Amino acid sequence: MKTIEKILYAGLGLVEETKGKLTEQFDVLVEKGKSTDTNNNYIITDFIKTIDDTKEKLGGSYNNKIEGLEIFLLNTLKSMKSSKETVMENEKER
Repeated sequence: MKTIEKILYAGLGLVEETKGKLTEQFDVLVEKGKSTDTNNNYIITDFIKTIDDTKEKLGGSYNNKIEGLEIFLLNTLKSMKSSKETVMENEKER
């Protein structure tokens, strides 16, 4: 059981380490992406424009689907958090 515990803690540490490094590099990556987009015929810019145009055409239907997706994702995250807390409580009891 100790090996599994170590692996789980290592995984959690990896997530935190990655999150920290990604946060530090996020703005740099965004600027590189913008530069690449500009040099490669505005791939992302055109994609976003297409999404916005589609959004206007679909109107409420689009918004309802996006809201539904947001609710689903939030509920999934809450469920994962709750599961994590339950595991941590069970570990404390042991």
